[in-house]
Amino acid sequence: MSSTLDEAELKDIRADSLLPHIPHPLARDTKDYLVEYGVRLDDQAFVFHFFSPKDRETWDPSAKMDERLKRAIDKCFRVQDVTAGFAPEMDSFYIIVGGLGASLDPWPLVDRFFRAVDDPQA
Repeated sequence: MSSTLDEAELKDIRADSLLPHIPHPLARDTKDYLVEYGVRLDDQAFVFHFFSPKDRETWDPSAKMDERLKRAIDKCFRVQDVTAGFAPEMDSFYIIVGGLGASLDPWPLVDRFFRAVDDPQA
């Protein structure tokens, strides 16, 4: 389920990781993670911040999010366009895909990326 969130709602969910650089962030809440995502204004990069589920304080190692994200990145994006890592201060994985926000219609690729992350073949 994806939804547009206003600033107050986003602050209630996590650490306000994307504002003000992304004016209209989206969020997706699943049983395995919460992700905030959107297009960054300054360079049109698409930014994803993956957090542990809302009902957990930290990541469950059995989720293997690092492996799932790597597999999804390799499947969906040109690796040379991607910056990815883990931000310990926010306990989040981040993925930045350069230029994706400037494409005519990035949403089918974003949907494909989420399907790849959610694929149980992790």
